[in-house]
Amino acid sequence: LLSSEYIERHIEHGGKTVEVKGGEHCYYQGHIRGNPDSFVALSTCHGLHGMFYDGNHTYLIEPEENDTTQEDFHFHSVYKSRLFEFSLDDLPSEFQQVNITPSKFILKPRPKRSKRQLRRYPRNVEEETKYIELMIVNDHLMFKKHRLSVVHTNTYAKSVVNMADLIYKDQLKTRIVLVAMETWATDNKFAISENPLITLREFMKYRRDFIKEKSDAVHLFSGSQFESSRSGAAYIGGICSLLKGGGVNEVGVNICTIQSVWEN
Repeated sequence: LLSSEYIERHIEHGGKTVEVKGGEHCYYQGHIRGNPDSFVALSTCHGLHGMFYDGNHTYLIEPEENDTTQEDFHFHSVYKSRLFEFSLDDLPSEFQQVNITPSKFILKPRPKRSKRQLRRYPRNVEEETKYIELMIVNDHLMFKKHRLSVVHTNTYAKSVVNMADLIYKDQLKTRIVLVAMETWATDNKFAISENPLITLREFMKYRRDFIKEKSDAVHLFSGSQFESSRSGAAYIGGICSLLKGGGVNEVGVNICTIQSVWEN
């Protein structure tokens, strides 16, 4: 999940920038024992956080926010989620190759190519593993919602990306690799609008002017509630573009991250 040169950065009160290279590798993917139709994406950093699908329903698990237990065990919440249950109308029209069911993403098979085409194009891009280098920026309200803790904020964000990586790996043979994470621990670096399109435009300006790390896309995790029913926005086909390779996502709507990276 984390690149070999992964870096985390946050800005403390007084303007001091703190950077930490590397990260704790506690993010796992797999299946429920004895259930080949299942999948699981969990992090073990500071409690269990993630999701699992049992072949019928999707469940989320996360530590209790107000748990003050000092023992070796901690309370967790497990609840059924409608994580993959959303209308096709929520997806852009460009997704002509995509069919979504309530349980998981499924790509429609493309038409078989002729032998002549196979000779000219010996490698099938659908069969190759592809990689998306992603950077995440957590805004100040996201930081506030995670107990004013950079550690908890970053752990949550990485857990969401781990879920997205599981879906992309399973359905698109594509891996998401985190190259960097930035958390606004003192204040927002620009005004976050309730209109996700305005926020996206300003975020891309911020990326151009202030983010030095190279990545295929940069996405903002915001603690704000956007007015759009889609809970975020992203540029269609903007992957690898400095001004278009990005998106904004509402915290708590994990499917939004999967959709917005997909749009890029």
